[in-house]
Amino acid sequence: DRPLFGSVRFMEDRFGTAVKVDIDPSWGISGRLGYRWSGWFATEIQYEYIDEFKADLSIAGISAGGASLTAHTATLNAKLILPLWRTQPYLLAGVGGSLFDFKDRTPGGLLGGSDTREGFAGRAGAGIDLHLTHHLVINTEATVLITTNDFKAPGVNNLDDPY
Repeated sequence: DRPLFGSVRFMEDRFGTAVKVDIDPSWGISGRLGYRWSGWFATEIQYEYIDEFKADLSIAGISAGGASLTAHTATLNAKLILPLWRTQPYLLAGVGGSLFDFKDRTPGGLLGGSDTREGFAGRAGAGIDLHLTHHLVINTEATVLITTNDFKAPGVNNLDDPY
């Protein structure tokens, strides 16, 4: 397996010239559906979609194609809530799966070739719900998503090495 991003360094070393990588911005969407079982515990299903990230490569100013990546992730989350009147901090943990669609548009598949990969996904985070009314809540949250997909080695899914 050839590394995806290490290939750029390989090409610079091999051709003795700079390789330029331009990455276009992308958008995504996330949604949740959940139920609060008690004042201190809730569960939810969370889905995230990240639209195609595109990267274009050029070697010495000549286009060498590029690559794109699209991602889907779904997790089942559990929230432990500290119900302190209107301000309610919580911890979140979730498990699920991710699907990544990688398209290699370089000559000869320099970046490892196109592939669709799926793997285990875990989510951890913390947040605060501020209840303005019984049904209106302002939320702030920070989470991290960990997957078993290795983007540097195509086709590698290993539960011993989360990314």
